Amino acid sequence: VFGQFAHFQTALNDVVELFDGHSQQARLLSSLSGSHSGETLPLATSNQILLRFNAKSGASSRGFHFVYQAVPRTSATQCSSVPEPRYGRRIGSEFSAGSIVRFECNPGYHLQGSKAIRCQAVPNGLAQWNDTIPSCVVPCRGNLTERRGTILSPGYPEPYGNSLNCVWKITVTEGAGIQIQVITFATEHNWDSLEIYDGGDATAPRLGSFSGTTVPALLNSTSNQLYLHFHSDISVAAAGYHLEYKTVGLTTCPDPVVPSNGVKIGDRYFVNDVVSFSCEPGYALQLKGVFINTGAVIQFLNFSTEANHDFLEIRNGPHYTSSLIGRFSGVDLPPVLLSTTHDTIIHFYSDHSENKQGFKLNYQAYELQSCPDPQTFQNGFIINSDYSVGQSISFECYPGYILIGQHVLTCHHGINRNWNHAFPKCEAPCSLNITSRNGTIYSPGFPNEYPNSKDCSWLITVPSGHGVYINFTLLQTELVNDYIAVWDGPDQTAPQLGIFSGNTALESAYSSTNQVLIKFHSDFSGGGFFVLNFHAYWLKKCQQPPVVPLAAVLTEDEDYEIGDIVKYQCPPGFTLVGSELMTCRLSTKLQFEGNPPSCEAQCPVNEIRRASSGVILSPGYPENYPNFQTCSWTIRVEPRYNITLYVEMFQSEKQFDELSIFDGPTGQNRLLVALSGNHTGKRNFTSTGRQLYLRWSTDHATSKKGFKIRYTASYCSLNSVPLNGGVLNKTVGAVNSMVQFYCKTGYQLVGRSNSTCRRFPNGMYQWDSAVPLCQAISCGIPQTPGNGSVFGRDYSMGSKVNYRCSEGFTLESSQQAIAVCREDGMWSNNWKTPQCKREFLYSLYDIYVLFSGKYVVSYNPLLYII
Repeated sequence: VFGQFAHFQTALNDVVELFDGHSQQARLLSSLSGSHSGETLPLATSNQILLRFNAKSGASSRGFHFVYQAVPRTSATQCSSVPEPRYGRRIGSEFSAGSIVRFECNPGYHLQGSKAIRCQAVPNGLAQWNDTIPSCVVPCRGNLTERRGTILSPGYPEPYGNSLNCVWKITVTEGAGIQIQVITFATEHNWDSLEIYDGGDATAPRLGSFSGTTVPALLNSTSNQLYLHFHSDISVAAAGYHLEYKTVGLTTCPDPVVPSNGVKIGDRYFVNDVVSFSCEPGYALQLKGVFINTGAVIQFLNFSTEANHDFLEIRNGPHYTSSLIGRFSGVDLPPVLLSTTHDTIIHFYSDHSENKQGFKLNYQAYELQSCPDPQTFQNGFIINSDYSVGQSISFECYPGYILIGQHVLTCHHGINRNWNHAFPKCEAPCSLNITSRNGTIYSPGFPNEYPNSKDCSWLITVPSGHGVYINFTLLQTELVNDYIAVWDGPDQTAPQLGIFSGNTALESAYSSTNQVLIKFHSDFSGGGFFVLNFHAYWLKKCQQPPVVPLAAVLTEDEDYEIGDIVKYQCPPGFTLVGSELMTCRLSTKLQFEGNPPSCEAQCPVNEIRRASSGVILSPGYPENYPNFQTCSWTIRVEPRYNITLYVEMFQSEKQFDELSIFDGPTGQNRLLVALSGNHTGKRNFTSTGRQLYLRWSTDHATSKKGFKIRYTASYCSLNSVPLNGGVLNKTVGAVNSMVQFYCKTGYQLVGRSNSTCRRFPNGMYQWDSAVPLCQAISCGIPQTPGNGSVFGRDYSMGSKVNYRCSEGFTLESSQQAIAVCREDGMWSNNWKTPQCKREFLYSLYDIYVLFSGKYVVSYNPLLYII
């Protein structure tokens, strides 16, 4: 049994205990009290759990909502399925022994528990995870230093708790400001408040103290720090808040527009400065107040207008197109009117003739009622518990169900409050295209029996490079007539993996592609149900390596097997940031390991270049260069050689952005040339010695395309050697000289084994091929033994694989359970796959079997242990 608390809130002395069995003498799985959100429990080892709730404090609270489901029992080599943490995600879908599953939380949440758990094999027992599944919680405090982020009220999206005292400090780059966007905000009015200070602590100027539901949509700091303090009292909680912050520049606001017949007071327009307005005598300032949960009672004291020509319109909303409450003209006194929104438009129109006394009316706000509580939401849960006017609630289904109806409902304006749509429901779908890596498929109508004469289909698609593992945790159908058919592909032309029917469970199938078609058929009679779990598993080869803009890829071929290496090479002038090598490995998934590098034109300070030829690019090339930069390069070649520069392209802001080239190792040497502006023709310069110094500087204003400059000396230098390899006859390379590359024992060369120094038509002296790479020799994928499996992360030289037998089978005593890949490309067992033999016991004579309620006595000299 796997269980999770979708919601949990009890008095502190009221305890919920869960035991791993049918009595309180079983192992205690968890003991909880107070307030928790998304609490995941350890997986029970039996098919029963006992939940004991003891309310002894005398106080009451909201209570708890416990969700449970049956999951397949583990095996010696397979751990139980791992669910997604609530408000987070799971990274990794392989649950076999040795696999690692990692977790991360949504923005604003903090991971409570282990960031990663490992499936461990247990001698003579079931494989188990080495730790419990973590949960994602909202912290009550924090120091935030990222450029952007999220701040949530504790427990969000559930209501926050009582007696909270939470502090957050936001610090961004010096000279920048912070802007907070209020996504949602609801606290107990006047009692629970969020205070925001324009600085690093509570002594800084206060931007505001916010309570209830009225809060500005945007808040801006005047410095690079904000200090937030949230306090809640001992009673009554609300939905809480969701804030997003980002780094902004500290700029001024535009000049405000002065209203007609008014004056402006205040001339400073920096962030958080205040400008006020007043009216000339005889005019009143029109301010817009927002009271979301109120309407207006309108009562006329007198009314007299020119009939049919002069009229008064009252509309239920903030616009002239809002619904009309009434239109009045003449001398009849209008009745008492009720608006059902917090905004009411009153529009009076008079024509060019005949005046009347006019009208006088009074208005008074009245409180609007909340919408009705949603009914019990079966197979799902509701987010948000504020049912007042204008508020929205959202509905989510448990895995395996889909939402029928509207996902979000909003409480409508009106005297009699109601939701804008009917309540949705969660149903097990009859047909669906599924793209998740794992999940559950329920029979239509589950947990009720499926209907008769039903035909359903599901197409499961997982990422390329994966297969699909299917496991029936529950299968009770009418034998033969009602069945589930599974195909190893997207349609019925693919090979069939099996037809499942009857009253069994733990039936399973593996696909060999990333798509599986599942079809269910029921006839005109009978009923039943089934539950099918699935997850993706890794296939044998990596997909194409990531594409790195501008970079070339050196590889043996495009058949990327485990252990294969690709090498990224940036064009001359670009710096490769990150690792140049990526290896196809099998860890939590089969893919190229690590993050791909990038090719960047950087702005170094006193970078020394010793290569005989190369390219120097303006920072950010081929995009426009940044402002406020000073970069410098020193080119240093072998003695007795000069350096020739070829200016291929040069565009800069004239007089302000300049490249200075000095005939020596520093900026104190003779200035060879200073380049600024646009140069369209090809230009070249030659040093008098073996060194040149280049300095590039830009101001704060305009930026342009920049420059591309090639340089060369009249020889070829060898700047790198293959990792796990070397170079023969390594010397300074004159034209037509040759170098040869080699790899150490156990590695094979990928690329050309030799390279020749050439003078190319553009004047550059370079080797005619790139430095190759040395890739570890692969022994290939070992063969899986019958009634067993083979596990390995890598199949290249020095790696190990482990052979394991299925339950009820064992390796012969003379055979090794481990094989090592040797330097000659052979496994240490010389490709002799171990054999898994069935275990058995002798001389068991009288066996009593309880079968269908009857005892059967049999004689059997061999009892197989299965």
